[in-house]
Amino acid sequence: MMNMPKLSVQSVTPYMKDPWVVAWVVCGILTMLIPLISWNLNRSEYYSNYGAAIYAEDYYRQQKEAQQNYYNGNNNNNNGNDDGNGYYTQYKECSWYNWASCRKQQYEYATMEDRANGEQVQDYPKWYFLFGGNPEELQRWEEDNTGVRAEENGDANANSGGMVFVYIMTLGLFLTFVGYGAVSFAQKHCPKNLMKFLALIFIVALSNAILAVQTMINQDEKDLEDSYYGWYGQIGVLLACTYFWIVIFCVGFMTAIVGKHFWDKRNGNNDVENNDEKVGEAQSDYVAPSDVQMA
Repeated sequence: MMNMPKLSVQSVTPYMKDPWVVAWVVCGILTMLIPLISWNLNRSEYYSNYGAAIYAEDYYRQQKEAQQNYYNGNNNNNNGNDDGNGYYTQYKECSWYNWASCRKQQYEYATMEDRANGEQVQDYPKWYFLFGGNPEELQRWEEDNTGVRAEENGDANANSGGMVFVYIMTLGLFLTFVGYGAVSFAQKHCPKNLMKFLALIFIVALSNAILAVQTMINQDEKDLEDSYYGWYGQIGVLLACTYFWIVIFCVGFMTAIVGKHFWDKRNGNNDVENNDEKVGEAQSDYVAPSDVQMA
């Protein structure tokens, strides 16, 4: 059985003296931290200036509405409804372990009346709800049962669990790549494979940045007016900024690796020329032995 080498501080310390390893690791960490810090600072500043007042106003109004509903005996039908046709419907918050099935069932409840009236209703597959699909009928169903309008819940929609999962997965994959690159630099591997990975991640990050800006970020000023954290309160903004910094990271190191390659190649050719000159000089100074000259 092959013994695996143990990882210790003593074994890692020599590699951390390599300037390429240090630069790669430090730049990788900064690529992940700079967008996150900038995003948090901007959203916190907006909340301090505007969001806190909006939150206090919404909280007061919601408490007032809840009190009125309590006195009127109106619980927004949260305990179940009979739609008059013998169908029993119930609204509930879906858990993560049955997210797709629960959301699809809630959508069927939301469109039950339209189906009973013979109207055409779009039938969505489970994977659509699994990845965060939220049709308009389902939004209205949630509004009727929770009393919170979708426009007022802009922060929750902009920071859905699916988008948070995408952000965490992005950081995890990039961190894995940073580890691979550090090992590659430390063990002096051929940079061709690393360049291929850099080019691939550059293309993916650039594509995702464009996709995030055009589809994940809400640009409607009316929706942002009710947001507690403003434009920066959206996970889509954090994703787009993170992808942008990953693009810079890839371009920077591809340029540095290519520049180092040509620099080493030029220095290597000079060394070869110098060695050739030394060999030529040694050959010109060569003197044949006396017995060979007499012959």
